[in-house]
Amino acid sequence: MAMQLELATPVPSKGAKTPKYRANQEGDSPLYDGRYGANKANLKAAPVEIYHPAIASFLVGMEDKALKVPDDVVFATAKLMHSLSEVIKNEKDRTDTRPILKELIRQQFDSIMNTNRTVADHVAPSDTKSPFEDKAALVIVEEKVEMGKSGDAVVQGALSWLAWVKDVKRRDLIMQTFVPSFIISISGPWIAISAAIFTTDPIIQRLTDYISLGEPCVINDLRVNTVARVFYSLQRAVEMLRRFYDAVPVEPISGDEETRFFPLARSYLKDGALVSLRYLRRLGVDGPDCVTFLAETEERSKNEKASGRQEPGGTRQTKKLVVKFVERYSREAHELLASAGLAPKLEYYGPVWPESESENFKSSLLPRRMVVMEHIDGVEAFDAFDGQVLPKGVQLAVKQALSILHTNHLVHGDIRRKNILIEHQKDATDDFTVRTKIIDFDWAGEQLTVKYPLRVRGIFMEQGVRAYATILPEHDLAMAERTFRDGSDGEISFAPGS
Repeated sequence: MAMQLELATPVPSKGAKTPKYRANQEGDSPLYDGRYGANKANLKAAPVEIYHPAIASFLVGMEDKALKVPDDVVFATAKLMHSLSEVIKNEKDRTDTRPILKELIRQQFDSIMNTNRTVADHVAPSDTKSPFEDKAALVIVEEKVEMGKSGDAVVQGALSWLAWVKDVKRRDLIMQTFVPSFIISISGPWIAISAAIFTTDPIIQRLTDYISLGEPCVINDLRVNTVARVFYSLQRAVEMLRRFYDAVPVEPISGDEETRFFPLARSYLKDGALVSLRYLRRLGVDGPDCVTFLAETEERSKNEKASGRQEPGGTRQTKKLVVKFVERYSREAHELLASAGLAPKLEYYGPVWPESESENFKSSLLPRRMVVMEHIDGVEAFDAFDGQVLPKGVQLAVKQALSILHTNHLVHGDIRRKNILIEHQKDATDDFTVRTKIIDFDWAGEQLTVKYPLRVRGIFMEQGVRAYATILPEHDLAMAERTFRDGSDGEISFAPGS
């Protein structure tokens, strides 16, 4: 993190042009926005909506056709659409963007120079309640005369945000939060909204496509209302972000500085009650694309549960859990194997933000879901038996698991050594058949229904396994047989296979 902050940031107006942007994406400090250069680096990251509820709120609101938009937002939207419909020669020719954005977002927009003398077109800073030396950027706006003129407005907005958060004046802020912001990019009559956070690296994700704000016909009220819903959702989300920055303490919450890099989705429902989580570390990968975490929770004692009150000095039972965020997952397959002792116990599968009172909020982030499961103290078979044939006990357990799934018309789809967990031996009588657990049910599901994802090139391609093919029981069996004897797990490509 410290090294990333010290690396030079391109001047936004220059870095947004294709040659500089490409060079930046091939360098040591790329934007994790999914775009890559000649080195084909994986610059995808975890979904930003798992990190902050304001971002999730925006995504939900702009799709909610039942959301009632205030009249003043509709009028301001119509005003902005009319303004952006004008063809201008220079960016300075348009002077009414800032006052209209103030009406739409209900935040003050200014021009604020960074220490390196770069200036975004418009910035909505957090208010004076923030306890830090300098203010956070709630919204950063970059304007271009037209699409394709003088660089990409989305990239320039991202680089302007990066210049803002890396400014030495705001170092105390970035050391205690992942500095979330919204970015509005305007190119002629087109507008796009993105969100940015800084975890291990800068992550920028487009929350909308480019939206046309032009006025192509005389009967246009429905279109105005649709766009107004986007701006009203952004207004509400920015207000959530402002309250977040107001509440950030001056001192770090934890002695472990990495805790500020974890998602704010930190609770799940159990027996109708919210259970709070504290993240401990990343699992699997250690970069911005991590979606799996080790966490712990404290559960109240039985007496406290019965009384509903906290006892002075009451005992706490700390439980370690694994939390992962998924787009697809087979709860049925997981619970079936867990009931047979062949998978970790599933604690929760449901909305990313279960604490929301709005059912629409919970459901509208589909297909994103949070999975919480028992943490097994063990090691992956890939590491436990490096280059060796898997022991008979492990093979028997895997075959038993597949038999249970296939009998119930389910498939797993990814029986590799990294998804076979060997629990550490508790006593001398524990054998491999008892200690072997199957994990990772992201691809699992109903036979003849679920398909492989688009990124499977290079992973055990025999027996008809290919990108987006239907997952069959014979695929599971063939993959298992290879896994038993072959110590090298297949690698997943980041491009669609053939």
